[in-house]
Amino acid sequence: DRWCLWCMTVRNTLCKRTIIAYCIFFFTVLLIWKYHEKSIKIEEEEDTLKQIISLSSLTTTHRTTTRIHENQKQTNPITFIEPNRLDYWLKNNSKTLGINLTAILTPKRRGKYLVYVCHENCGGWGDRLRGIMSLFMLSLMLDRNFRIEITHPCNLTHILRPNLYNWEQPIDGLVVVDPITHRRRFNLTRKMLITAPNGRKEVLTNVSQILHNNRSIDSIWSEDVLYWATNKDYFYQLSNNIFYRKKFKSYGIITKYNIKLEILFPLFYAILFR
Repeated sequence: DRWCLWCMTVRNTLCKRTIIAYCIFFFTVLLIWKYHEKSIKIEEEEDTLKQIISLSSLTTTHRTTTRIHENQKQTNPITFIEPNRLDYWLKNNSKTLGINLTAILTPKRRGKYLVYVCHENCGGWGDRLRGIMSLFMLSLMLDRNFRIEITHPCNLTHILRPNLYNWEQPIDGLVVVDPITHRRRFNLTRKMLITAPNGRKEVLTNVSQILHNNRSIDSIWSEDVLYWATNKDYFYQLSNNIFYRKKFKSYGIITKYNIKLEILFPLFYAILFR
């Protein structure tokens, strides 16, 4: 009886300690997460404040420049040249003021590509642009070279040409010729992703979750060339992935609130297309 009583006492004590330990662990994790969210929010507020301060100083300069331009217009209106659309989005728009164009145009990791593809019905041009801009943002995020392959209903290069970013450049080393058999073979690993509206629901959900909160997307899609057919807007998922926040900042995108299709679309369009 004493042995049974002792065992019951020990078991009850262990159960209580286990419950207490679990509670302490849970509250510790909760506090760490709250602190992490707070630190991110403070960091974004500081970055936003820096952007506002720099914007206010540039606004004064811009006003002075505007007056000079107005005087030039009055004195010699024929020789005055309006700034092009890319200069506007880089210098005069508060949302895209600090974008690092050099970092965007710099070639990314050698042998790593993200290709927007459309070889059949992919929706209208607006749908395709939504997918193109999302994948271009993702290529910057994953440090992959971006390409566009649209052949339906005609080749895109018959209508639009690259502007600053050469998205039609062939993929280097994709196919090699065997020196003995003289046969062509693929030299880079490839993967095809389809997230069109008619795709499987579980695939669409899985892709959105990966983009939203995965810390190492390249470990999931590790292939050299990712071919992707989509007309989805993934800017929300990309902006909320806290593990790639520093990567966005390297391109001059200070806060997640500026990672939106309606904000970056004009700039990206000017970079990609003439």
